[in-house]
Amino acid sequence: MPYIECHHCNKIIHNVSILKDITLNLDRNKIYGFIGHNGCGKTMLFKLLTGMISASGGEVFVNGERIDPAAPYPQKLGVMIENNGLWPYLSAYDNLAVLASIRKELNKEDIASILRRVGLDNTGKKIFAKFSLGMKQRLMLAQAIMEQPELLVLDE
Repeated sequence: MPYIECHHCNKIIHNVSILKDITLNLDRNKIYGFIGHNGCGKTMLFKLLTGMISASGGEVFVNGERIDPAAPYPQKLGVMIENNGLWPYLSAYDNLAVLASIRKELNKEDIASILRRVGLDNTGKKIFAKFSLGMKQRLMLAQAIMEQPELLVLDE
């Protein structure tokens, strides 16, 4: 059984078809790349597959469970998509600590370890808004991988 299943999905926004009849099956423990020109719908597809938006038609399943914004957020999912959801006036550590407090699976040492893995362990009290683009991307990656997801969705 595929880990991700997308059956005849469509997304229409303001009478414009963004995704049209998308059907795909993605297996567990594989890496997939999606290639296309700007504006072709890659980010919209990723948002659909992760339950950030609902389909105008069709269904998405992750690990056998139907996905949509009205359902609980998929467990063991790491996402790095354009709108990062991080707090601009918090440090790298504080951003991860706030997110870690939701599921209560990580302690201070775990957070410090993740920051070391992405090379942000020496940022101290510097706030996210003052980070370079590369630092911001590394922190977004840290938040995506910090709870050891089974599914990791990375957009650009």
